[in-house]
Amino acid sequence: MEQLCNFKRARATLESYVKTNLSHLVPTPAPKKRTYRRFRRAHVGELWQHDSSIHQWWPAPNKQTLLLTVDDCSGLFVAGRFVER
Repeated sequence: MEQLCNFKRARATLESYVKTNLSHLVPTPAPKKRTYRRFRRAHVGELWQHDSSIHQWWPAPNKQTLLLTVDDCSGLFVAGRFVER
């Protein structure tokens, strides 16, 4: 802009203007396909995943930890338990 029209503008201001008003002139790349695919186990009970979440679940001097067990095949919760640290 400075070379063509002899005035300065912030780069972010020009970018915002072009995206808002002249977006049809800006080439956009084709969307890429997602290549990641997570495969689950074939049978129920074949693999269990354990997850823990440390939060203040109820009023107490210390935070509590929630331990969850999830079946990988079905995605269902197998077990859950609150424990102290």
